[in-house]
Amino acid sequence: MKFEPHEYQRFIIDKIINTKKILVALDMWLGKSISTLSASDYLIFDSLEIDINL
Repeated sequence: MKFEPHEYQRFIIDKIINTKKILVALDMWLGKSISTLSASDYLIFDSLEIDINL
């Protein structure tokens, strides 16, 4: 299943990617988890910004 974010989720993903520290505060069921996981996936695998080898 391919994730297609809503416009507000795309905004959150972009903010997470481009901000050093951020708090994502949304109501329940608005996609905090999938937005955070999508941004993390991008940062780890596409831009190599996160090192998972601690």
